[in-house]
Amino acid sequence: MGYCVGNEGLEKRYKLEQLSTVMQSLRTLTGKPVTTTEELEDYSDKALLQLGDWVFPNVHPYFHNQLDPDAAVRWTKAAYDDVKNAASDSFSSRKSASRRPGILRVGCLRRPKRSTMWS
Repeated sequence: MGYCVGNEGLEKRYKLEQLSTVMQSLRTLTGKPVTTTEELEDYSDKALLQLGDWVFPNVHPYFHNQLDPDAAVRWTKAAYDDVKNAASDSFSSRKSASRRPGILRVGCLRRPKRSTMWS
């Protein structure tokens, strides 16, 4: 078990330094692994890539115009591989996982409200 602190708020609701401080405090307090989850593109920042005990980006093919389900799966796999390789370059033991990969249901032709997208 571990903790995830923050969600798509980097540079919007909090700064990297604040996030790092809170994560380290939680890690020290609980003795458990801690990470954060930010948008996929944010992980091009090596400091963010190295911040958590595992890498946990939000990967949304839909918001990258991958509307065909097969293409969305391929895009998601490629995004995962890119993050995994970047994380492995930084730390040989670093784990990575994709959070909320958001593969669309068949027949979805227009952008639904986010609140109903996963029902």
